[in-house]
Amino acid sequence: MAKLSLFLQQHPNWSSLVLGSLTALAFAPIGFFPIFWICLPALFWLLPIEKITAFTAAKRLWLFSFGGHLAGLYWISAALFTDLQAYWWGLPFSFMGLPFLLAFFPAVPAYLFFKLHKKLRNDPHSAPQKLFYFICLACLLWLGDFARSVLFTGFPWNLSGYSLYSALPLAQGASVIGVYGLSLLLFLCPAFCAALPAFTSRRLLSRLCLFLPTILIFGGGFIWGALRLQEETSFYPNLEVHIIQQSIPQTEKWDAQYRQQNLRAQITALQKARASSPATHRVISILPETAITWPLNRNDTLKKELTKYSQKDDLLIVGSLGFFPSTTGQGQLTNSAYFLSGDLSFQARYDKSHLVPFGEYTPLVGGSGLADTLGLGGGLNAGPTRRTMTLPNLPSVSPLICYEVIFPSQVVNRTQSFPNWLLNITNDGWYGNSAGPYQHFHISQFRAIEEGLPLIRSGNNGISASIDSFGRVIKKANLNEITVLKTQLPKEILSRTFYSKNGHIINLFLLFITITAIFLYLLSLRIRKP
Repeated sequence: MAKLSLFLQQHPNWSSLVLGSLTALAFAPIGFFPIFWICLPALFWLLPIEKITAFTAAKRLWLFSFGGHLAGLYWISAALFTDLQAYWWGLPFSFMGLPFLLAFFPAVPAYLFFKLHKKLRNDPHSAPQKLFYFICLACLLWLGDFARSVLFTGFPWNLSGYSLYSALPLAQGASVIGVYGLSLLLFLCPAFCAALPAFTSRRLLSRLCLFLPTILIFGGGFIWGALRLQEETSFYPNLEVHIIQQSIPQTEKWDAQYRQQNLRAQITALQKARASSPATHRVISILPETAITWPLNRNDTLKKELTKYSQKDDLLIVGSLGFFPSTTGQGQLTNSAYFLSGDLSFQARYDKSHLVPFGEYTPLVGGSGLADTLGLGGGLNAGPTRRTMTLPNLPSVSPLICYEVIFPSQVVNRTQSFPNWLLNITNDGWYGNSAGPYQHFHISQFRAIEEGLPLIRSGNNGISASIDSFGRVIKKANLNEITVLKTQLPKEILSRTFYSKNGHIINLFLLFITITAIFLYLLSLRIRKP
């Protein structure tokens, strides 16, 4: 351990970058979350409070975060390869630019912390003080993740808690403290292990106690989660869900010469799936995000064609565009989900309310203009808010389009009646066979666990799935598979989860305790200063 610490000190900047990059192994598709117990202690040893300046500490935290985002978000650049000849110039910005900016979220509070720390105390710490210091570093990392999740429309992707998808019993903790709470624990427990060198002169029992938080929290959490998963999944009777996954290549999806061909393929899939199901069963058929590339609200003929093979009491959910006149005369486009009964006596629409910055609109510029000019897919307008859709004689649903599913405690409209299930329609075809679609899929599992609601996921090229209220995958279609996934609709849990009832309060409480821990540490320096 001493040799490792010496090596890190000799190459601190490169070490910070490499350690951060290694944390990407924690996330899908690999899911090796124990990597945090290797990378975080090593990072903390690179920040010796007795020798380091505020700028140097912030730089090393920035490099660590930059490396993590660079390795974990590389797949965003894959979207430009759909037309590389036109958008090659954007590769440096998508590959390096976003990680560059996201890395400032932990670096800025770290700089302020170390700046203030130097004013209060600069002499060596005792072992307990060193432990408290490492706890503060863990809190700073969490604050950085929380800040990027909520500021500037938010981007809560690859929060450390998401790595627990590979250990589903541990992921059950999200039903109580959410993914933010799990993320904080994944930062704090390695901080105790990082303090082990400071306790080498102490008794063996004192050193072993540093492993207790990991053993108690994760050992106990695993046992509790395993017991929670003993409950069997129940389903709505005589109700089927047909998820159409046609894996239409992104290069063909919006090409006019392929539109009719793609439409025919999807209608044929709907027809065959319905014909193979009992007439006594009701069927919810789902087409993914922008499956229909015409504005469906202005095409009644197409609605009739899509529902031609549905029975009267069936429901068809279609991802499509919406087009509405505007005062400017140009009209407004929305990214929408349409809900159509088999006889079209019921029609409803949900417009995506949380748009992707620079992808669906340009911040500060508006819903059109620069994004369209740059070819980034802009020009869309946001809907008003999340909605609980009350369906005729069917369980109510909260629809989520694409990355709306990544926001903890924001997938349900709390002012309306609580839904019976969640729906996520998406098109991850932009990102090919990269880590992106896998990460997106496993993030959606945590929304099911947090809210205690089943989640049906429909992706153009996958990963489509039925997920129960505990995050268990009941059935799924693999990435790039062409299929109709026929499954049942799981029921919600009998009583709402603690997080579903108190999500916003829990998030604020976590923010409060992290800030309080940092404040108390700095206050202790003030009191102890000679």
